[in-house]
Amino acid sequence: MHTRLHHEASAESTWIEFAGWLEADNDNRAAFDRVEDLYFALEEAEPHLTPVIDIARNASVVPLGAWPAARRFPIRAGALGLGLMAASLLVVVAVRSGDVTGRVDHYATALGEKRTVTLADGSIIELNTNSAIAVAFGRDERNVALEHGEAVFRVGKDSSRPFLVTVGDRDVRDIGTIFNI
Repeated sequence: MHTRLHHEASAESTWIEFAGWLEADNDNRAAFDRVEDLYFALEEAEPHLTPVIDIARNASVVPLGAWPAARRFPIRAGALGLGLMAASLLVVVAVRSGDVTGRVDHYATALGEKRTVTLADGSIIELNTNSAIAVAFGRDERNVALEHGEAVFRVGKDSSRPFLVTVGDRDVRDIGTIFNI
């Protein structure tokens, strides 16, 4: 569903089907949000993973069962090692971006949907229809990137940690007001 919704040529019927799926079960929203979080995390990490992706595309694939049993353990250990290296790379990317926890939360609305998000610091963001943001709170700053759309920000006061909203190549720095972008 996620892939169909994010395709440029997604039909109105896809959005209607999606809205029905969301309403069918409360757990569906949480499941979709987890997929959306993973999608954005991979999208952000892609430039750093390009060499790994190129190697994987050019590698020849041999089914594990075709290898002698004595050689399977090193292969599985190597795969585990590569997985750990990839996870470490994501942590490094997050830390370099200024977020000491490595956590970036993504919130989005579909066409015709509105959403209110309450952040950990008490700030409230009202997303208008077809909008998306990425939120990363660090030690010194609270960072929000408005990826597309429109949002109203009700920023919790904290003069020691400014609230920075990035839109394209512009930044809005705030310490506790209400504004619309």
